[in-house]
Amino acid sequence: MTEANWTVTGPETIELEGVRSLRLGIIRGRFDITTGKADHTRIEVSTVDGDPLAVSQVDGRLEIRHQLHGPQGWFKNLMRTVSTGSSNSVILRVELPAGVDVEAGTVSGDGMVSGTGGHTRLNTVSGSILADDTSGELSINTVSGAVIARNHRGVLTARSVSGEVTASGEISNVRSNTVSGDLSFDLHGFTRDVGANSVSGDVTVRVPHDVGVDIIANSGSGTVIIDGQKYPHPGGAVETIAGPDAQLMLLRTNSVSGTTSVIHRQPAPDAG
Repeated sequence: MTEANWTVTGPETIELEGVRSLRLGIIRGRFDITTGKADHTRIEVSTVDGDPLAVSQVDGRLEIRHQLHGPQGWFKNLMRTVSTGSSNSVILRVELPAGVDVEAGTVSGDGMVSGTGGHTRLNTVSGSILADDTSGELSINTVSGAVIARNHRGVLTARSVSGEVTASGEISNVRSNTVSGDLSFDLHGFTRDVGANSVSGDVTVRVPHDVGVDIIANSGSGTVIIDGQKYPHPGGAVETIAGPDAQLMLLRTNSVSGTTSVIHRQPAPDAG
């Protein structure tokens, strides 16, 4: 087993070989994670306030943490840190080889992940996170922070308490849960199935004009709107097919009081 450790207290650059996975956790500040053509990993730390930033590599596992140690799990650690009032803040950038699995989290800082493939897992409490041009399996967890997944290709899982989640791209499957945060999915191609559960948050699904949607929308007091038409649901559910039925996407939603909207985009002017 090969192990290396760094304690970073100020601006520093670290270059590593053989990284296969990254786990990164910050409290405040900002992280940027990108992928490059090189085989090595480059960490560029701009500022460190508060405790030192801990960097470790064990075999192919790279961890970058700012006081986020403990046995309770990554996201639970982030949640527990909120009550400590930590003033730790860091600004850093990590450039990875293609295909590295990424798990990154922040309490109230901002983050950006671009170009990652494989498994990408993003956690935030109140900070905002952008995932851009990712592929593979993307998992999002937020309490109140806003998360945007732009041009994702692959599977998407999203969980929110009150934070807004907005996603777009060639998404193959969607699994999502929210309490009061709004969920918005702009699907650019054929998606096999979308599942969304909400208490009071709104769920909006936009699909191409030539994709039909097999819809079962369960709702208590919420509204179900399909292509601008409001559907009554005396039995608690709306079951219908919207759009052409040659290629059907499955949409299953459950809502207490939130609005569920399904929107077919208009065809491009040259689409005939």
